[in-house]
Amino acid sequence: MRARGAQALAIISAPLVTRLYGPEVYGIYGVFSSLLAILATIGAMGYPTALVLPKEHPEAVQVMRVSAFTALSIAVLLSSLWLLFPNSLKSLRGIAVLGDEIGLLPLALLAATCVQITTQWLTRRRDFKSIATFTLFNAVWTNAARILIGLVWPAVVVLVWIYILGQAILAVNMTRIIRRGIRGKTQEPSIPPSKPARLPDVAWKYRDFPFYRAPQDFINAVSKGVPVIMLSSLSGAVAAGLYSLATQLMGMPSSLVGNAVASVLYPDMAHRARDGRSLTFVIAKGTALLALFGLIPFGALCLFGPSLFALVFGEGWRGAGSYCQWLAVFYYLNFINKPAVAAIPVLGAQRGLLTYEIAGTLAKLGGLYAGYRIFGSDLAAVALFSLTGAAAYAALIAWVMLVSHRKDINGQAG
Repeated sequence: MRARGAQALAIISAPLVTRLYGPEVYGIYGVFSSLLAILATIGAMGYPTALVLPKEHPEAVQVMRVSAFTALSIAVLLSSLWLLFPNSLKSLRGIAVLGDEIGLLPLALLAATCVQITTQWLTRRRDFKSIATFTLFNAVWTNAARILIGLVWPAVVVLVWIYILGQAILAVNMTRIIRRGIRGKTQEPSIPPSKPARLPDVAWKYRDFPFYRAPQDFINAVSKGVPVIMLSSLSGAVAAGLYSLATQLMGMPSSLVGNAVASVLYPDMAHRARDGRSLTFVIAKGTALLALFGLIPFGALCLFGPSLFALVFGEGWRGAGSYCQWLAVFYYLNFINKPAVAAIPVLGAQRGLLTYEIAGTLAKLGGLYAGYRIFGSDLAAVALFSLTGAAAYAALIAWVMLVSHRKDINGQAG
């Protein structure tokens, strides 16, 4: 509930933040955030996700150390590249708008990765209350800081430093709770102690995460982040800012409702699969219900996007509403595909998902680039990106339904 409160707070504060900083500043920060999100998928090479797996506490501690060492090494590597080639990095097409702020990426990445590690450790302990509480506290003070400082200094560097400090404080607060648990104030599951394995051995044991999980997360982050960078390169920071706000708000229903539905369906699907029952009807029913639920909000944005954005965020953001008119189709399909995505690991179709992620990402980015080159318009580029992405999501749903149906037939034949 507190995590949803943090997202709601971001929505409530958005009209004030957008009026203070404007599309250009928001666009530059959007480029920074997109680049950070892409790098964050390889910031610890996926090892934090493995923290929930070890049965023994000493091995989990070693996984945490592997994660921290990997994160620090990558942050140092990025810092070295910045120190050695500052002018080359600042002149890269698409991220040139960042200027000196690009030098803060390693620090921001390290802070974000520390939050990943501490969050996964608390998840291992099922301490979801602490995660939600700290997340809400972080959302309150960071949004307040953006507004108060923005009144006198509405600059990109302000947004960047507030993010870094917010992540650092969040990681420190979570670390305090973790240290209490390690010291015994909050007991870990009672498991006989054993000698911890060497760090290289632990890193190799969980090699599936850097070899498979991190690349898949990276591709997914690229599909979400690169459009902002490409728009910055093709049309400038203002277009990137309009797109950043549009996608931030359009993704809220998927995050709040779609993921909640998926989290409920996933264990039910796993239970049905263990009993040898069909998943096809569950996937179809869940998809149909989400399709009905999302029809009104996404339909309203499709019809009245420009007017709504101008009214809520200010006249300067009317263009973001124009983007939303096209993006509504893309995010509507993203919203209703959650049952299909939840069924993929149950159906054992992860390899096919990786192939889909690669093909879908290339198709969406190709659509964005082609739209701009053919029509010379950032709106046309977003429109073609949206339609291509919507088609990819529709294909994903159809593919999962086909896999599930074939499994039903094979089960009956067996």
